[in-house]
Amino acid sequence: MIKELADEGDSTAICNLASCYMEGRACDKNIEKGLALYQMLSEKGCAEATFGIGVYYNNVLGDVEKGLSYIKQAAEEGCQQAAVLLSQVYEQGAGPIAQDINQSYKYLKRAAELNDPVSQCKYGILMGNGTLGSDTIEGTKWIQKAAENGLPFAQYQIGMCYIDNQKDDGLPHDFSTGVKWLRFAAAQGVEDAAKLLDSLGLTEDLSPNDRAIAAELGNTDAMRALGICSTSGTPVQQEPV
Repeated sequence: MIKELADEGDSTAICNLASCYMEGRACDKNIEKGLALYQMLSEKGCAEATFGIGVYYNNVLGDVEKGLSYIKQAAEEGCQQAAVLLSQVYEQGAGPIAQDINQSYKYLKRAAELNDPVSQCKYGILMGNGTLGSDTIEGTKWIQKAAENGLPFAQYQIGMCYIDNQKDDGLPHDFSTGVKWLRFAAAQGVEDAAKLLDSLGLTEDLSPNDRAIAAELGNTDAMRALGICSTSGTPVQQEPV
């Protein structure tokens, strides 16, 4: 199927086929064919193909400088995976790449902009705690995006924001919406969310049906079914429980 779609010119299929050739997955390994396909797509602006070239230079050929240049290009062109990787590499430093926190934060923001929920949550927390300026309201917006993208820890954080009316986080005090976010997080295994619900006397609200819905990780429709997300991405305001 991938080969047929690739022959028809489907860019995603071609990129997947290139990856198969590079790794010898479901076909004979052929680095030359894989690189040729990646190069063709990269020249047409395919960020994922550019990332694939960068990974090959870095991991296989050991040419970190050239690999890094391709990976940076991919991040700027919109490859989420490239931005996440760069943020992690610069945060810790790896091999010849020196630790550079400023570069790490730069690519963390890029990954958040490219809709990576873990990066969105981390970026939001860093904004809220003063590490990246001191903008609690903007930080909360990023955490909420991560929550709406299905990240359980972010859902727990947003649930607490709605319940706590003492914080200047830009969210209204809405106990019902907060509880719904906490239930969604608890159903996905966030123990702190379950403990908070228990302390509020609301553990029984976590019904088997809630658990079944919450099992659909990252499914916005599932969150709408629980009444915590609207089509615009803004949490639905509910009556107090």
